[in-house]
Amino acid sequence: MGDRPERVITVFAPKGGVGKTTIATSLLAAARLKGIDAAGVDLDAQASLTTWAEIRARQGRTPQIRTLAASPAEWPEVRRAEARRQLLVVDTPPGLDDDERLAAVRILLRDSDLVLIPAQPYAATLLKLADMGVALRSRDGSRAVFVLNQVIAGRAVLREAREWLAQRGAELCPVEIPLRDHVARTMGLGLAAVEFDDSQGGAAQMRTLWRFAASRLGFLAAEAA
Repeated sequence: MGDRPERVITVFAPKGGVGKTTIATSLLAAARLKGIDAAGVDLDAQASLTTWAEIRARQGRTPQIRTLAASPAEWPEVRRAEARRQLLVVDTPPGLDDDERLAAVRILLRDSDLVLIPAQPYAATLLKLADMGVALRSRDGSRAVFVLNQVIAGRAVLREAREWLAQRGAELCPVEIPLRDHVARTMGLGLAAVEFDDSQGGAAQMRTLWRFAASRLGFLAAEAA
């Protein structure tokens, strides 16, 4: 298997507050519910993913989910230590102003089999993210896909966001995650949106996001076989 896990998903955005950790929790929970040997990697000093996993463990929720806290510079060591793992889901820190951190994150992104970039459908967010996401694909060869998150259906800004990303050559995930209070509450409960039924808005979309990611990574093909 070499010095890396079978698959790596990185949830990345240099801007905070766009929903990286919430998406990471659902990807992790969905993978574990499918019996995949998955773990989370928390590279954010705020440790939101680690805190979520600790709350989950205290609540005795299943499936159990392991997370590892590290700095971006420690990613190569984490990759080697978790080389037997089927899947790592990496939650990244906001802010890439430091050259050393930027270099470390670029190594991570090159190592990733899929990079999901959550973005709110507003100009202030998209201006910061879109060109960087396209550059990752063209310059570094990263498999970067935008996920419109915290959206309100039917709003003109949502249509404009889709068009704006398409004009810049960005790949857009076919599912969009709605703005729902209960999705935000999952973090404090040690739960993930994929663990709710479809009557809870956002649960079905998070499951669809997992299926999208799993298909890209070959996990759905493995299930079918």
